[in-house]
Amino acid sequence: MYEVADLFDVRSTFAARLDAYMEKEGISKKNLCKDAHISRPTLDKLLNVEITNKANFVKHVTKILNSLNITPSFLMSNRKNPLNRVKEFQNVLRIDTDSLAEDVGVDVETIQNLLSGKEVNQAVLYDVAMVMDTSTNALLGKNFFDAPIQVIDDFMKKTRRYDVSGFWGFLGIKLKSKEAYRWYPISSRIQYKLENQLDQEFAIIQTLSNRLIIFKMSEVEDIILMDEACDPLYEYGWSEELYELMIPPALCEACVEMYEDMDYFPDEEFSPKLKQAINLYLDNRGLSIEELQDELLEVKILFPSGNQLSMGYNTSENLNEILLSLSDMDGSFEFMDRFVTLTDYNEVIHHILLDNIALMELPLQLMDTEMAKFHDEMMAEFEGE
Repeated sequence: MYEVADLFDVRSTFAARLDAYMEKEGISKKNLCKDAHISRPTLDKLLNVEITNKANFVKHVTKILNSLNITPSFLMSNRKNPLNRVKEFQNVLRIDTDSLAEDVGVDVETIQNLLSGKEVNQAVLYDVAMVMDTSTNALLGKNFFDAPIQVIDDFMKKTRRYDVSGFWGFLGIKLKSKEAYRWYPISSRIQYKLENQLDQEFAIIQTLSNRLIIFKMSEVEDIILMDEACDPLYEYGWSEELYELMIPPALCEACVEMYEDMDYFPDEEFSPKLKQAINLYLDNRGLSIEELQDELLEVKILFPSGNQLSMGYNTSENLNEILLSLSDMDGSFEFMDRFVTLTDYNEVIHHILLDNIALMELPLQLMDTEMAKFHDEMMAEFEGE
């Protein structure tokens, strides 16, 4: 059973559940603030996962739950029933049901079934995610990190959900040990989150090129944030080729799942339309499916010495715990172990001291899936106590 204090460790999920409950019950922010005797900015910070003081979090959440007359366990018990967010994405991207069905290539009834929470085959889900420029995890509310959308942010309708935003521009990172900047496409939400991490020991940033990056601030010489409307900063190593690395999230998910040639899989899993999109992407990049899979699962670690380690990700003993600590940061990272342990494709085990990492790149979509499962297991333990 959950206590209010337990929610602090899963406050990202708590925020999503509270927001979904308010929407379902037709509770406005104004009325909730009035009934719970909290300010609107306080509620916004709760929903945006921006309260990092545990005592303040517990105080405000207690008021909210008391005003709603629900328990922490009641709110969090929907863990096994993920949030279907297709309708929300329709609203954000201004796509009506008829247009969505036409773009996906299915009848309206199939989309209505998806909207109502009924199961549809995996191929349809992938195709819907491709049309919406996002991932299937995000559509089903199974994502741990922010929902990726590759549509330019200014073209999207704003939403009160904190984790939905579109392409903003590029992040450039100049490490002390390297001459060149490393560039990544990012969303508007990530641009905002980065600016709130600049005084931390480590920053954790997700990109729109399937990279989850962790870097130590003391090893960084310069950080550039370049809005997509800015004049290109060629003198800092920026290139148009960066756009090519913005692999559609659903396509990325599918390629990671394809452990054999894509023709091996039936159309119920991967539609002809998705296979065609994958082949087009491969042709544009000049890659084979195997080369793309290796790229999508690659881990890169840059050390302060300037040396670099690359490996194909297999498993890790403690990476999930480290990522959870970084994602729920409160200004201090008290890891049980200051080493990160990674096992590569060849079953070689690497123990790497976190303090000796200048920057680490991880496969985002794979980490998102693994972190969501890890998060669910942790929440199940809470519920079983």
